[in-house]
Amino acid sequence: MSKQQPHDLAAIHQAPPFSIVIFGASGDLSYRKLAPSLFALFCNDLLPEQFVILGAARHDYDEETFRARIRKGVEEHGRIKISDCGKWEQFASHLFYQRLHYDARDDFRA
Repeated sequence: MSKQQPHDLAAIHQAPPFSIVIFGASGDLSYRKLAPSLFALFCNDLLPEQFVILGAARHDYDEETFRARIRKGVEEHGRIKISDCGKWEQFASHLFYQRLHYDARDDFRA
């Protein structure tokens, strides 16, 4: 592994494209901690242009309901508020939801 050179700092500050699955995405941890933190990273341009956040949980949400819940969590618990950042619609376009029963094998098939 090569050492980072000073001119490579931009590569350190932004993650490469990624997908993340949050199991239990309708729960308190996602609502109070994960969503506000991910939104703060996005607002500070520390997430790449290409990323997907897939929430998975037992609740019967559609994507709009899930996005509304995440928005509320960001507003109530985030250090960076949606009105301070102005990028909610961009961030929300990366949020998706899949209902999942953890004990149902078929729910894990692609």
